[in-house]
Amino acid sequence: RILMVSRPLPYKIFRAILFTNCWVSLTIPLGMSINFYEKSKLDKKIVILVGSYIAIIAAFNIFSMKHLSLTTDERFFYSYGQSIIRLNSNRDKPMSDSKMPFSVLNVLPRFLGEHLKAGKTKNYLIKLETGRIATVLLALILGLFVFLWSYKLYGHLGGIISLTLYAFSPNILAHSRLITSDLYAACLITVALYYFWRFLENPSLLGLILSAVTLGIAQLTKYSCLFLYPILTIIFIIRYWPKVCELTIHRDIRKSFKSFSKLVLICAFFLMISILIINIGFLFNNSGVPFADYSFKTPALKHLQSESKLLGKIRIPFPYPYLQGIDITLYRIRIQPYSRGYLLGRLAKPHQGFRGYYLFAYALKVPIAIQIFVIAAVLNFIIRRKNYFFSRNESFLLVPVLFYSIYMNFFVPRNIGFRHVLMIMPLLFIFCGNLFSEKSWKTLKVYQKAFTLFLILYLIISSLSYFPHYLSYFNEIVWDRKTSYQYLVDSNLDWGQNQYYWTEYKKKHPDAILNPPKPISGRIVVTANELVGIFKPEKYKWLRDNFRPVGHIAYSYLIFNVSEEKLKNLQIK
Repeated sequence: RILMVSRPLPYKIFRAILFTNCWVSLTIPLGMSINFYEKSKLDKKIVILVGSYIAIIAAFNIFSMKHLSLTTDERFFYSYGQSIIRLNSNRDKPMSDSKMPFSVLNVLPRFLGEHLKAGKTKNYLIKLETGRIATVLLALILGLFVFLWSYKLYGHLGGIISLTLYAFSPNILAHSRLITSDLYAACLITVALYYFWRFLENPSLLGLILSAVTLGIAQLTKYSCLFLYPILTIIFIIRYWPKVCELTIHRDIRKSFKSFSKLVLICAFFLMISILIINIGFLFNNSGVPFADYSFKTPALKHLQSESKLLGKIRIPFPYPYLQGIDITLYRIRIQPYSRGYLLGRLAKPHQGFRGYYLFAYALKVPIAIQIFVIAAVLNFIIRRKNYFFSRNESFLLVPVLFYSIYMNFFVPRNIGFRHVLMIMPLLFIFCGNLFSEKSWKTLKVYQKAFTLFLILYLIISSLSYFPHYLSYFNEIVWDRKTSYQYLVDSNLDWGQNQYYWTEYKKKHPDAILNPPKPISGRIVVTANELVGIFKPEKYKWLRDNFRPVGHIAYSYLIFNVSEEKLKNLQIK
């Protein structure tokens, strides 16, 4: 506070440090990827192919966001990023409950533009939409890590196929061009897992630092990254359980004590780095505040605060807004949700969700070709398990997938979009590379290889068929696309991203009426969220129960032709 209020020089220095920290967060993974490439001595043809895929991902993002309106949450993420760059991490703005410091990356273009002279470059950089470029860059870095990890595990072909699945994944493309945190979390979770794998594979001081730093940076993207701590613990136990058993059997107390001491030091280092990075991200805002001084909304935390006087005296080493954000997020999820869950034509009861929601979302939102690859990869791994080393390799991919899948499907009552499990997709893409390791590929018959090429072509066609509306993507299970609202809504289909297309439609059909407040005849256009009633269940019951859409606008606006005669008959009833 002293730096922010009374001393301009330290303020500038602190802001410069923040700016540098932002770019370090963005460029460390890319720099380490290049370093890994140099050490791996990849074939030039592979490098060119990978570069082409990265260019394809960039092109898809840039061209598909041309008419992409700001989604419901983007302004809030951007606003919190602006607060951070102004050295204010307080959650004093609307909808800032779950927003994280990593959103400052999306504000960097405006920050740079403000220091330029008036002109086209400045005008472009200061636009809010330009901030999406930062997310695109992270998506490219994530693509590199998908290839590199798969390549390291399964060879050139495995890496290329994994990158292919990533490059043409509609869900990745949908969120890699938005000012939100879902792609950031997917990227940093993958990167943190990768460097933890590298550290355990080849323990070194540099590996330890990289693993601890990437784990800490991940905590600045999204609160779901908190689960990396139990996930890494589970992976560690799986990997070293045979050694633990061996030490127990031989009762080697000296060696056991030495190993345990080393483990404690490593855990302490990880925790220390995480606390430091979280404090830097939240600008050391009221770190060390006693637990009793927090103002909680969640009943469980309130109860804990009131019942334990000893705990109330403990000074929390985290910034106040960090723990506050966890509290508000839990409150919004369990006590006061913004909307009701919706699945397969049914609205969830208030404050409840659907168990297995994300399994259904996966079945509907993930391309069928990718689902087949994942199933084949699992079967191949089980059948040829002797060729793999689960505890040293695949556990780093499958444990997080299982953990997040179980937690999100059975312990989170708020169902609002497949984006909340987006972090499992890059890990599944990497795992699919096991189908194309040298040993696996050689055992495939000609028709199996032909089927593989067919699936890749099918994936590309299915993905391109929704261009540029990747957010609204459903696979071919939903054959009639204007009925997508009958399966899933919210950020799966209608996140306010298609306002431009509604405006263009309105120009051609001036008689169209958008979201009428009461029953009315004519050409009616209703957004999917409003139609199914996740905000107001009864508002459009008259429409959805008695009429079927005759068309759609960019999938998220449903068009109805309501005759005056039928409307009168409904009113008589």
